[in-house]
Amino acid sequence: MTPVPHGPFEAEPRVSKRDPDRSGRRQLLLQVLDGVELGAWDEVILDGLAMWEPSTLIPVVGWIWRARAAGSQHGPVTKPGPRGHA
Repeated sequence: MTPVPHGPFEAEPRVSKRDPDRSGRRQLLLQVLDGVELGAWDEVILDGLAMWEPSTLIPVVGWIWRARAAGSQHGPVTKPGPRGHA
């Protein structure tokens, strides 16, 4: 699989013919969610996200990757974020 950029993104990510198909995009999501317990509805949503175009999905994967990296540096978020969500 082609390495996926983690961003931040200033423009739409460039995609190539070597970018993952739906199955590969699902695997990409599962990789970035490694260690996260998924329920049945989570799996349904994951399958839906895997249908997104790579140029849309790549920033979402980048957000998750960067959030995980930030969390490992600063510990887990324990207070609500700027929009009132934890």
